[in-house]
Amino acid sequence: MFESITEKISSLVHHHREKHSEAASIVPVVEEVPVSKNWDFEITFVGAKNVPVGDIIASDPFLVAYLGPSDDQNTLSYITGVHWNTLNPEWNAKWNVQNVSDGTVLEMNVMDKDKMKEDTHLGKATLILGPQLEGFQEHTIEIIKPDGRTRGNITVHTTGKRTTGKAAALDKPTTTGPARYSRHTSYAAGILTHENKFEFYAYRIRLYHILEVFGSDPAGYQHWNLDYDAAKRIFADNLEGANIRNALHSQHSYLYRHDRKTEYGALT
Repeated sequence: MFESITEKISSLVHHHREKHSEAASIVPVVEEVPVSKNWDFEITFVGAKNVPVGDIIASDPFLVAYLGPSDDQNTLSYITGVHWNTLNPEWNAKWNVQNVSDGTVLEMNVMDKDKMKEDTHLGKATLILGPQLEGFQEHTIEIIKPDGRTRGNITVHTTGKRTTGKAAALDKPTTTGPARYSRHTSYAAGILTHENKFEFYAYRIRLYHILEVFGSDPAGYQHWNLDYDAAKRIFADNLEGANIRNALHSQHSYLYRHDRKTEYGALT
C-alpha cells in the first residue's frame, strides 16, 4: 500500500513538472512595431504677415503647399481657404503627413485669388523637414517674391515624430488629411436649376489617395460612354464639341468660383 501511495505522489510530481515545463516554454509573442527613418508631421499653416500686394492696395491671399517638387504630379499638395482684402491672413489650416523622408522640402506658395482670371503668384517660402523638427516647433519664414526680393513672412507650426506602424512600410509619403472642402454660393445656379430658393450651394471636396485607389495608368480608367449621344457631341473632335466643352468649363468655373460668401472647412 505504501508503494502505491509513493507511485501516486511520484506521478503527481512528474505531472506537475511537465506542466511547469510547458508553461515555461510558452513565451508571449510581442509583435514588433516597424520603426522607420522617416517622419510624421502635423503641420499648421497659422497665417502670414504683410504679404505682397496682389491688387491695388491689398490681396486675397491663400496658400498652396507642396510636399516635394511642385512640378511633379505625384507630389502631395494642400490648399487653404481664401482670405479677402487683407495682407495679414489667418488660415489656421492643419495638414497631417506621414513617412516623410529627411530633407524633404515643404514648399509654400502664397497666391492671390482672382475671380475672373488666373490666380497670381505672390511669393513662396520653404521649410526643410527632418529630425531637426522633432517635437513641437514654431517657424516664421520670409516670403520670397517672384523677383527675388523678400516681403512679409509665413508662420507655421510643426510637430514631428518618427514614423511607426503600417506607415513605416510605405515606399512614399502619404497623408491622413484632413480633407478640406469649400462651399460655394451661386444665385444664378439656383435659378437655372429651378430651385425654390434663389440660392444654390455647391461643395468641392479635396480628396487624397486617388491614384492609390484608381491607379496612375490612363489605360485602366473608365472611358466615357460611347453609346451616349450627348457624350458623343461633347467629346467630338470638331468645332461644336470644342464649343460645348468650353461652355461647360465656363459654367464649372462660375459655379465653383471663390468669393466672400465661400465657406471653408475640413472633414476629419
